[in-house]
Amino acid sequence: MGALRTMNSITGHLLAIGVAIAATQAQVVPGTAGALGGNLLNVDLSGDANLLQISQAAPSGMEGNSLDVSLDGNSNGGTGTDPQGLPLGALTQTGSRNEMQLTVTGSGNFFALLQRGMGNRVAGQVVGQGNEVSVMQIGTGNYASFSQIGQGNRVVISQ
Repeated sequence: MGALRTMNSITGHLLAIGVAIAATQAQVVPGTAGALGGNLLNVDLSGDANLLQISQAAPSGMEGNSLDVSLDGNSNGGTGTDPQGLPLGALTQTGSRNEMQLTVTGSGNFFALLQRGMGNRVAGQVVGQGNEVSVMQIGTGNYASFSQIGQGNRVVISQ
């Protein structure tokens, strides 16, 4: 009973990961994203000195959120805050039926993603070095998609 959590693989040195998943509904159907009160989390980490903080919360009696993240490289995530005041390395979902997918390949990439509300979706990839991405979605039915390839790119999305 509780939230669905999957840690597929974690390899490397000096990895830091913090996970806080709140599930208020006792009935969670295994393998089903969006089950009442259940949150789905899939994490793949590979590399050294990556920092990742994950928080998911779904209100009682509401469908949960799904989050799929893959980090491959070194020193991704970051510390401090981004231009929107979000903590770097944080992936946060509060509400119901939010979907987040993030793939980061490379080194020294900073990110912060926040979804608050219902039915929001973000899908993105970062490939390279020294890139920054900040996504904040508040409300209902927002959709964002991004792709950064190269070095020193910056994306800031607020909806």
